[in-house]
Amino acid sequence: MRPIDIMKRNASYASGYKNFPSEKQMQAKRLCWQYNRTSPDEQVKRREILQ
Repeated sequence: MRPIDIMKRNASYASGYKNFPSEKQMQAKRLCWQYNRTSPDEQVKRREILQ
């Protein structure tokens, strides 16, 4: 199953899913961390992170 299929499922997320590469998990965690550290007025930076 592809990672996008896992995300679209109507089920709880399991971070230890074996077919989801840990490298991609770490990248997602870093991006979430960066996004959560931005202020509401940093819309350009937020859009860049989401891209």
